[in-house]
Amino acid sequence: MHPKNANTSWLRHGPRFGPNAERGVFRTADGGKTWSKVLYLDDKTGAIDVEFDANNPNVVFAALYQVLRNPGCFESGGPGSGLYRSSDGGVTWDALQGNGLPEGSWDALRFSVSGADSNRVYAM
Repeated sequence: MHPKNANTSWLRHGPRFGPNAERGVFRTADGGKTWSKVLYLDDKTGAIDVEFDANNPNVVFAALYQVLRNPGCFESGGPGSGLYRSSDGGVTWDALQGNGLPEGSWDALRFSVSGADSNRVYAM
């Protein structure tokens, strides 16, 4: 939830079983009356973490994770997994690449925006 505007909030979503078009990041600007899907890659990739910069809540980060689980298999990681950044309150998003981030396919990702230095994001 936005720290200065209770009407704005982000929701991460990613059902684990089977492909699902309801995966991704959703945003509300009217206290939850309506939601918009603002970050979506495909029906196998869901959002596992969303966090805003405490010094500038219009800067929002999201971790996406490509995973597919069903009774006969478990597919984890892939080209859909990655870290994304928005500078307009979560309306539009850019994939983060380079600057110390590993190349290739990622698995589940956790991250934290530094409270001391907003230009630093720790990811594992």
